[in-house]
Amino acid sequence: MSKTAIAILSAIILIFASSISIFGSVRFFCVEHPGVLVVVFAVAGEVICDWNRKKSLRERLKKIFGILLVVGLLLEIAEAVKADKQVAAANLEAKQAGTNAAASYETAAIAVREAGQANERASKFDAARAEFEKQSDELRSKNLELQKQLQPRTITLTQITNFIFLTEKIDKIPVKIEFAGGRNETANFAYQIRDMLNQAGFNPETNSGPWGINQDRTHITRNVGRSDTNWPSVLLYVYGTNDVFYPRNIHYEFTNGHSRPIVSGDDKETLGGAIMFAFKQIGISVAEECNGEIVKPGEFLFYIMDRAN
Repeated sequence: MSKTAIAILSAIILIFASSISIFGSVRFFCVEHPGVLVVVFAVAGEVICDWNRKKSLRERLKKIFGILLVVGLLLEIAEAVKADKQVAAANLEAKQAGTNAAASYETAAIAVREAGQANERASKFDAARAEFEKQSDELRSKNLELQKQLQPRTITLTQITNFIFLTEKIDKIPVKIEFAGGRNETANFAYQIRDMLNQAGFNPETNSGPWGINQDRTHITRNVGRSDTNWPSVLLYVYGTNDVFYPRNIHYEFTNGHSRPIVSGDDKETLGGAIMFAFKQIGISVAEECNGEIVKPGEFLFYIMDRAN
């Protein structure tokens, strides 16, 4: 082998070694693609073997093209190494993307689960708040009712107006009012009842006390069988010894949203029952009792009860 051939072979080896030093992945490429490496060495060997032939133009061109082929193959290896490196990087990125996607999916699943738990807690909180508000409203209503019960009983101008209208067609007779003497509130309410009866034309009896009402502490102020919080404000006493109430001949007309009684004659118990019915329609709680000692046959009186509290 001539010195020139050795020099060319050394140049080829130098180029190949430079490729290895420049492209760190060429060794991996050669392992993965050994056929390309075999082709390079085969072409290089052919060029070397034909190097000492006749130096005609054809032989020289053949040598030049052989060298170019070897160089081209080496450059192609370098490009292929770059491509494999890019493919490997792309695969790595795809794998990392898959890993990130899986992590994102897991994170999303955790977020959905936590959101569901938060919604469940919020639902429980809303239910508890609704129950609390319901209890608060009930307690507020009870407090308002208690405050109302603690307020002194009063008769409004509207009640007086409606009472006068409801009793317009009841024959006017004197009406007796008595009240328990235990509380000032009872005396005040009894006077308001008296005043309303006076405005409607039912004047007091001639033997009535001051302001047309009588105080009497001897009457029973709580009907047996009623609860301590269900006393009527007004108790109608009629004559009787066995708590038997007989039907009253009372006619009514429906007008202005009310049932207005129409009663005439001298039957005082019937007249008293019609007045009691008017009391009920204006919102005054009324009850009726038979008594053979407090009233005489054919008579009645309205007894103003103490408050239940």
